Amino acid sequence: MSNPEHTLVYEFEGTRNLFSNPINVPNLNGDKYEYFYEIESVANSASSIKLILRANVDSSTNYRSYLMRGLGSSPAASVDDATSSFAGSVGYDTVSTGIQRAYISGDSSEERYLSKLNGGATGGNTDIGVFSGYYKNQILPITSLQISQSISDDSYHTLRIYQIPKTVNLENYELVDEVVFENRSSDIVFDNLDGDRDGEYLIQWSADANGLMKINGNGGAVYTRQRLYQDSGVIKANNSTVDTNVPLTYHNSTTRIFAKSGRDRLTISSVGRINTQPQQQERAVWYTEQLANITNFVIPVTNATGKVSLYRRHSNKTIDPVPMVTVAEIIVDNEDISAGYTISGINGDSIDGAIKIEVECEDDTGQFKMLVNGNTSSVYAYQFLNASNSTVTASHGVSDGFFICNTSGATSVSSGSAWLYPKSGQARPLLTQYARGTKNLIDNFYSVYGEEVSEVSQFTVKGSNTNLVTGKFRISVPKQSEETCGAFTIVKN
Repeated sequence: MSNPEHTLVYEFEGTRNLFSNPINVPNLNGDKYEYFYEIESVANSASSIKLILRANVDSSTNYRSYLMRGLGSSPAASVDDATSSFAGSVGYDTVSTGIQRAYISGDSSEERYLSKLNGGATGGNTDIGVFSGYYKNQILPITSLQISQSISDDSYHTLRIYQIPKTVNLENYELVDEVVFENRSSDIVFDNLDGDRDGEYLIQWSADANGLMKINGNGGAVYTRQRLYQDSGVIKANNSTVDTNVPLTYHNSTTRIFAKSGRDRLTISSVGRINTQPQQQERAVWYTEQLANITNFVIPVTNATGKVSLYRRHSNKTIDPVPMVTVAEIIVDNEDISAGYTISGINGDSIDGAIKIEVECEDDTGQFKMLVNGNTSSVYAYQFLNASNSTVTASHGVSDGFFICNTSGATSVSSGSAWLYPKSGQARPLLTQYARGTKNLIDNFYSVYGEEVSEVSQFTVKGSNTNLVTGKFRISVPKQSEETCGAFTIVKN
């Protein structure tokens, strides 16, 4: 059921010099709601412009900033535990549209947490950044947000802010159970589950200690983990094939679980930790016991205080902080998808926000790409930051399509999520995150479609080889654009 409080609460689109005239968003209630914002920015003449976010117009050194980034061919990380804003933004310029997607959670009893994925350009190089930040004030609720920019420029901005009620049932997912605990030293158990029926779960963890989750109570060495992380400003990667749990690492983590049996179950998580090494982690863990249906999650804790919430995704819906509706779903069963599927009848200029494309694939179909308006020219510029085994790599270039998932060599579940901002008049930006079913690669991409004039009316999703694959592709749009987004008609090529 739709929740009227999960809604768009602020919107701005136009030319504005945020250096001299910041956007101030008042009348917020951070103790009642969490907030999500997305902002697209294009410079008029300057370069390497950074956006600056502050809570309650607080410009004191009341923030922590942790950033992992891929800048050109250089991976890097930074830590600042006493900075004057939610920093960690990559830049933008006249060519590379800056894009940020950020989620603010917590209340005034704790340091508020901001998790952000952003792309753009800094110093003439394309840039992708994964950010974790904290607002250290533990007295006042967040009642306003201010967005400014680092230097003077009449930039064009498109900003949307959504409010999200805390721990209630929402249109796309519902709360299964929530446990609030204090000085607890016993197992937390979520039971009576049915992973084959529910398909996907989401766990939010906020605590002063680790929770080491065991699927179906299984604590054997049946978990394979790949992670990208930073340790006090040093960016690293690590792979393990003998883990015994899925870590729900303090202080803040969100874990997505693909729960259906008959395959390795994949979990994907994003982690932030306050002034504790490692300060950030992006992590994929595959549970390699394929047969048993998931009926419970067991989380042993020791002397821990905090909260853990379990959600299930509603059928044919997407889990996203933006209220979204699924407009198309493609299910393939042992098919060659090298020619792809084309989705047409799209009114890209009438979509306020992103088209979300999700991939869940069980086999090797190579590089999974998306072509806009059938365009196979090399007009898709990209920047990535990835972790493969123990190696971190950053790179940039151009391609003949957007990368939305890599399944090359996969023998297990690969999953990717991509957000395309389709409005014309700018280089259309795309943010992508995925984990590959080789169980040793996670990737973050920022890309732009260089053709700025034509409205997005169709796109094609396709694999790069002729292997037979089984999988699912879900396409969603913001709820406020449901009536204007177009038909989204699917044809197999």
